[in-house]
Formats: sequence, structure tokens, C-alpha cells
Amino acid sequence: MTVTVRLWAGVKEAAGRDAVQVEGGTVAAVRDALAATLPALAPRLRYCRFAVDDAFVPPETPLSPGATLDVIPPVSGG
Repeated sequence: MTVTVRLWAGVKEAAGRDAVQVEGGTVAAVRDALAATLPALAPRLRYCRFAVDDAFVPPETPLSPGATLDVIPPVSGG
């Protein structure tokens, strides 16, 4: 199934876009498809958190058709 992946902060900058669509039925499958589609993101993805419907979810979480997954890298500020 196709999932819309929204990219935030550093992963958005590395990808050069704010969203991409990839295939996958779980968060982990989408993460892997994202790494294959945008290789520049692959080393960053292991540090990212993933959210569905504004809630952080673990990699084994199944996704619904038409789901939107947010990729949120670690950030710092001050």
C-alpha cells in the first residue's frame, strides 16, 4: 500500500523535499523503502522517531491504507 511520508527538520533538508510516497505495510517497511528511495536519508533514519496521527509509534506498527507517517529526527536548540 502507498503511504505518504512527511519529513521534518534535518531529514527534510537532506531529502530536498518535505514529503514522499513509498510502499509499505508497517513503519519498519516504510522506513526501509524510504532509505532505498532516498539513500541520503539512510544513515539518519536510525536516529529518527516515527509518528502516526500525532503519536509516536514503534517500528512494528501496522499502517492503514492512505496513512501518513511523520519522520522526526532528533533536534536540539536553545
